[in-house]
Amino acid sequence: MEHTWTRRPRSRRSRSTREGGEEGDEADEAADRREIKWSLPEGLKVADKPPLLDASLEGKTIYLRWERPHGWLVGKINEKFTQATPRLFAKFNYRIKWFDGWENHKLDLDNYNSGPAAPYNSWVLLEKEEAETVKDQATLQHCSHLTL
Repeated sequence: MEHTWTRRPRSRRSRSTREGGEEGDEADEAADRREIKWSLPEGLKVADKPPLLDASLEGKTIYLRWERPHGWLVGKINEKFTQATPRLFAKFNYRIKWFDGWENHKLDLDNYNSGPAAPYNSWVLLEKEEAETVKDQATLQHCSHLTL
């Protein structure tokens, strides 16, 4: 499977850590503590899986699980690569804006997964919760003290 990003840093470990020493176990535990766990941002929900990876995803909000120690991060899909840019088109299909800059990605519908158990490189689209749902929840909370 191809990497879905081009520039995110990997956690650095000493040589003894890479060889499987005790420092590696401690480094893995420390990385797990820093990883951003699954948690939907307030007011957003997971959108239905798109039927195709096409230009209709431009402008949509994406939630992608980077390999540790990063975890789940929110970004905005900026553009779909086309054959007009053949070198990018061969390796990537979207450019995404993250909090710290732009990244080129190869999104795959097989990786459209959500939740705490989703594997690394999983992604979903996020959309705003419907106003009706939010309004209904507020009404229920407001009227919860009433009895029939």
